[in-house]
Amino acid sequence: MLNVWNWLEDHIGAILSVLFSGAFFPIIAWISNLRKQRREKRSAKGINSQHKQEQKVLAVEEIANQRLQEQRRETCLRLLTSIRELVQIVAEYRQAHDNLWVRQGIFFNSRQHVKKINAQFQSIHNKLALAGSELSIDPNGKGVMDAFVAYMQAQNRYIQEIMKPMKRPLTFPFGKTDIAVLDALSKKADEQLSVLEKVVQDFIQSS
Repeated sequence: MLNVWNWLEDHIGAILSVLFSGAFFPIIAWISNLRKQRREKRSAKGINSQHKQEQKVLAVEEIANQRLQEQRRETCLRLLTSIRELVQIVAEYRQAHDNLWVRQGIFFNSRQHVKKINAQFQSIHNKLALAGSELSIDPNGKGVMDAFVAYMQAQNRYIQEIMKPMKRPLTFPFGKTDIAVLDALSKKADEQLSVLEKVVQDFIQSS
């Protein structure tokens, strides 16, 4: 028992001597630094965990964005394909307007011509209906729809002037619209198509 008390007394004395000698303060600093290192390690682990979670979220968002862009690309492809088909029809009628022999050929084969044109317009209508439906539910689709409507209005004015002399029995064989007027309307339609294509590109890339 005496040895135990002596041992304890010696250690208490040593501790007191450390306290009063000033050597205790470096020990406190060491302990404090150790705690700080532990806190930093825990913080670093938390930051790493948060960073990994953020990376996962970004990866998921990137995949979703790629899928959205692909869907928009398909929608706009249908839209632009239908426009190209329409442009081909308009080009045929412009040729019939400018070339009276071509016009006569349409007249003498009107039944086959109407059948072909109806099939082409049905294909165009189907593509536009699907594209319009998809654009209507996309939050960013309105800009494309507005640009498309502007283009169709310009194209319609051009078509109306092409068809004007060919819709009347008296002017069908030889009547023509002023070529300068047609060229100006054609240019306006092309300009609106360029605007639409730019809007489509921005739409596909938007998030």
